[in-house]
Amino acid sequence: MTKELARSQMLNALIRIKEEGPSEYSHGICNSVEAYLGKVEWSVKREVMYNLMPNLFRSWKKFNGSIQYPVPSGVEYFSEYAMYANVSPGEMWNPNSQYGANRLELLDHMIKTLKEWK
Repeated sequence: MTKELARSQMLNALIRIKEEGPSEYSHGICNSVEAYLGKVEWSVKREVMYNLMPNLFRSWKKFNGSIQYPVPSGVEYFSEYAMYANVSPGEMWNPNSQYGANRLELLDHMIKTLKEWK
């Protein structure tokens, strides 16, 4: 039951990010999902953050091998961490930047995949 509830809660959070934007523009997908989950049982949050999220990242064709920073920087000389730490909040979700476009593509992948898993 926890897995089904976690999938449903996570899908709702991802769709909310897609429709309303991140919880804060300086937040990536993980922080936004966690914020939009709100006060849920720890078992649900654990399933989302430590099982579903990493598995969805790994299933994305552009996954770079980093669970903490799964969005490719799009800049040859910038690591994923460096890009996340230094990008302006507006660029993190900007569909006109490579980094923002990659993040939005990952978000779409996660929504599509979760819907297929149901």
